[in-house]
Amino acid sequence: MRLLSTLSSVLAFLFSFPLCAQSGPDLELDTTFYVIPENAKALTPLFAPQFFAVNVQNIGDEAANEVVVSCQITDLTIGEVIYSVEKNYGELLAGESIENDVLNEEAFNLPLTGFLSTRNYRGEYLVTTASNDGNSLNDTITFNFSSGYQRFAKESGRTAGVPLTGSVNYVGNCFYIPQDETLEVRELEFMVDNANELVASEGVLSIYLYETLGDQNEDGLIDSLEYDQVPIYFNEYLFTGQENQMLVRYPIDIDEESIILTGGKYYLLTLVYFGEDEADNLIISVSDAYNYEATSAITAQNGVPQYANISYSSNNLFADRPIFTLNGLGANKSPVIRLIPFFIQNKVEEEELSPDYQVTIFPNPVKDNFTMTFDFPKPVASRIAVFNQEGRLVKSYDPQDIYQTTFRENFHNLPNGIYTLQIITEKGNTSKSIVIQH
Repeated sequence: MRLLSTLSSVLAFLFSFPLCAQSGPDLELDTTFYVIPENAKALTPLFAPQFFAVNVQNIGDEAANEVVVSCQITDLTIGEVIYSVEKNYGELLAGESIENDVLNEEAFNLPLTGFLSTRNYRGEYLVTTASNDGNSLNDTITFNFSSGYQRFAKESGRTAGVPLTGSVNYVGNCFYIPQDETLEVRELEFMVDNANELVASEGVLSIYLYETLGDQNEDGLIDSLEYDQVPIYFNEYLFTGQENQMLVRYPIDIDEESIILTGGKYYLLTLVYFGEDEADNLIISVSDAYNYEATSAITAQNGVPQYANISYSSNNLFADRPIFTLNGLGANKSPVIRLIPFFIQNKVEEEELSPDYQVTIFPNPVKDNFTMTFDFPKPVASRIAVFNQEGRLVKSYDPQDIYQTTFRENFHNLPNGIYTLQIITEKGNTSKSIVIQH
């Protein structure tokens, strides 16, 4: 007991002295400001040339020497670093910061992959110093994105819901098609949190797709003079009440023809909710996993403005000519509103599929029922569609791995004629004729 009492007295004596604050440099990356690619998922040609930047501050009480900021991109699918850049800033005094400074002089272009390939990537910012950094836990920021044909998206899934106030609610995403690229789209996806309430209130959800050259006067808005006020696509959706936090996939076409998005332009895919009164609000599903604040901030430096979400600006007097606010929901809130590519026209592989990949249609000519049998030597990511003689799509299938696969179909509703079965795969393409004779 005496020993324990003596030890307690010694500890009390030692801790009676004030602890000295740790001195030295402490470099910190700003987790609210770092550039990421403008898409969370898209085909590789749809990623614009990328510049990287991040804010750094020395929050310590001493200077940091030989400060280096770097960024690297790793292709997680193949386990290789595909890009790395670093910049030496020399000495950074206590309290000083590096703000909005681009690391790479030449833009990073994501390496092209096959049309049907899916790749996952991880980016990492890192700041280092030759001095003894007081806290290494704030020296790194990581981010993720992916490439693939499944969707053109600013997010990778819902994390929250945001209520949109007012009797007319506009919300959407801005999608850029890089110069010299062309994208064909046939479907879109969206998600809301309160479909059951929207059914009960009898509000109307409209879908608009506008084309624009972007924010020409750089005022953070896309006003009625900066886009064609007539949308290139319009439709309405009626909720059943079962769609709460569920992805809704909806066709996007004009007279059953697909929509072609051209290079060098921005496309505003917008949901417009017309409520019965001010209290009748749509709750849009969003993701806060991607922060586009810095991405939009450096647009003046890289010459390719990169926008994320858009929302209706309430100071506009004319609801039929909305003024869209860039990042109006906040740069870290991306609504779950997506485009679904059909194929990117000038990037489809022209190589013929090997004879080892057999496709059989039986019977052919077809009266009503028939089967399509695929005998491939191994699973291959594929996209399948059927076109009529005018080149109009009459049937499409979700992208999938094809191996030993059989589809049973009934085309009783199609008129007599010759149709084309188109198969696009990562190993090459092929087509087959289907003759319908009822």
